[in-house]
Amino acid sequence: MVMLSRTVSNSASVNILPSFRMQSLTSLAVMVTFGSSPSIFGRSVIFVSNSRSIAIEVPGGMVDPGEDPQDSAARELEEETGYRCDAVVRTGKLRPNPAIQRNFLHTFVALGARPDGQPAQEEREDIGTFEATWDEVDAMIRSGAIDHALVIDSLEFARRALAEGIGR
Repeated sequence: MVMLSRTVSNSASVNILPSFRMQSLTSLAVMVTFGSSPSIFGRSVIFVSNSRSIAIEVPGGMVDPGEDPQDSAARELEEETGYRCDAVVRTGKLRPNPAIQRNFLHTFVALGARPDGQPAQEEREDIGTFEATWDEVDAMIRSGAIDHALVIDSLEFARRALAEGIGR
């Protein structure tokens, strides 16, 4: 992705006020994925980092025209990390900035994830993956290492879904 930072591409504008333009951006889909390391819910979280954007994010990216956001999330997961999963569960749908944008962020949890796929990063992507426990996630948010609002929202949706028993 440039995971979530790809939001500026494929944008069109609509005049609302003479000095204000509403952007119609491509919707995004992100996947909070759980690894095998133990953590608060018995799972660690899989993160991606991109040397170009210097951001820690969860796998995800743009939803292609006509594509279901759930399929997009699974596709981006494999393309960016090489992980595949048994199930994709929707955890939320947000409007990132409704004052000026018309797109949505679709959030999902990947269950039964395993690194047996084929990464297919785009030419300009240089993505690495790592796992973190929920305690480490919280520390990265507090320190500012994870500062992407949409990633933090996605993690919170995933945390709530786990607390409600999803994937147990």
